[in-house]
Parts: sequence; C-alpha cells; structure tokens
Amino acid sequence: MEHPVQRLFDEIAELRERATADAVFGQPVTVEGRTLIPVARVGYGFAIGLGSEESPAGEDTPEPERSGGGGGEWAQPLGALEVTREGVRFEPLLDEQRIITAGTLLAAWMGFWAAAIVIRFLGRE
Repeated sequence: MEHPVQRLFDEIAELRERATADAVFGQPVTVEGRTLIPVARVGYGFAIGLGSEESPAGEDTPEPERSGGGGGEWAQPLGALEVTREGVRFEPLLDEQRIITAGTLLAAWMGFWAAAIVIRFLGRE
C-alpha cells in the first residue's frame, strides 16, 4: 500500500501539470501578422491529515492509520498579449458579472447611507 505522504506528492505533481494557462485558453494564435498570447492566473491548493488511534487498554494490536486529504486547481482568465510589429500590448478581459455585482453593491450601500441620513435628519424635528 502506498504511503499517504507519497500519494500527496503524486497529487501535487499532477495538479502542477494541470494548473496552466493552456488548461483555460489553449495555445497562442497568429492571425494576419498578430500573435495573441492568452494570459491567466492559475493556482492550486491541497491539504492532508494523518493520524492513528491508540489500541484499547490491554490490547497489543494498534488500530490502523487513518488519513485523508484533498486538493484542486483554479484558473482565472485575465486577458491576452497582442504582439505586432508595432509592439506588445495587453488587452484585459473584463468580467461583466463582477462589474454588475460591484455596481449593485455600491448602489445598495449608497441607498443605505442616504436612508440613514434622511431618517436621522427627519428624526431631529
């Protein structure tokens, strides 16, 4: 049986192979003298727990070891580098859902404070 720590190292190696920009975007593309190179933020994480239980009093056979763990990877597209004869520039990818969420939260926050000011002002009279 493979030792849990060795399994952890094997999982880490596999995650490192999968957590690349290629997993999200694919290879750079060249069209009409322009090369687009995809850019992403990728990462991975993992955790493991090892332990064993003591034998009940009077028994010589130890309880088996227990272990568990997990891991995963994530990728966030950021944009693309555009390479031309004139130079290189970065074209960011806008996340419309984040912009809408941020705008909604800002509007709610402003509404809350406007209501608080009105209530405080009207409450003084």
